[in-house]
Amino acid sequence: MILKLAHLSDLHFGNPKGHLRRTHLEQILSKIIIELSTDSYLVISGDITFQGQPIGYAEALEAFKLAIGRAQFSEKRIILCPGNHDLVKESAGRSNFATFDEWSSSLRNDRACTFANRSVRHICYDTVDFLILNSAYHGDHTYGMIDRSTLQEEIRALDQKSPAGKRPRIAVLHHHLIPVLENDVSVTRNAYGLIETLQKRGFTLILHGHQHAMLQLVLGKERLQISGTGSFGYNTPGYINTLSTFAFSASDNVIATRYGISLDTPAGIVKLESLVGN
Repeated sequence: MILKLAHLSDLHFGNPKGHLRRTHLEQILSKIIIELSTDSYLVISGDITFQGQPIGYAEALEAFKLAIGRAQFSEKRIILCPGNHDLVKESAGRSNFATFDEWSSSLRNDRACTFANRSVRHICYDTVDFLILNSAYHGDHTYGMIDRSTLQEEIRALDQKSPAGKRPRIAVLHHHLIPVLENDVSVTRNAYGLIETLQKRGFTLILHGHQHAMLQLVLGKERLQISGTGSFGYNTPGYINTLSTFAFSASDNVIATRYGISLDTPAGIVKLESLVGN
């Protein structure tokens, strides 16, 4: 395999009615990160906290610091974007994402995944390029939206650093792109243009959260895979808590493996299925 990553979303630290206690979350995070090789990546697609609570950010920072420390995993290989729960109406002159940015900077020890002043970011590594989008940038908790002008600027900057086709390209955002349920109003409302742009610019995979559901859709001859993972620790009736891993092969196949999170198993996680995306 030429590339491996784990995808988590909707952690909701600080939720008093969460499925898992903080100690359980720490244990499962440690297991996931330890099993990743040191040259892999960890993607977290938003909703770090429950309703943006400061205690949630503090718990999340402690849990991740402990987990990556035990695994000797580089914090620079953690990819982060905010979700609607990370959108916090702050005092005058302070960004809605200031608290998220402080948390992200404390975890990564840089400002590569901060969104107070820019809605789209990119990070280039030796084996993969990430495009990271803040789908809550518009300031409304109830639905997703993409800043198309900033998206185009950021992709042009990405192209200058790493031409399309040189290595896998992965986009990360919080909100889902295609309605899942009837009367689904929380979807990313201008998703068509985003999908069209990413297909044309050589992206292999789009990762998102928000729906707390395992979702996979493969589009077009380019075989662009759109994948959503379940919540990491939220008690959602009718859904199970999950995480996903992805392995990219030299033949350009993308193998997604889904894991359920359950306290009924000694490890806290159990393999559910593997899917070949393209």
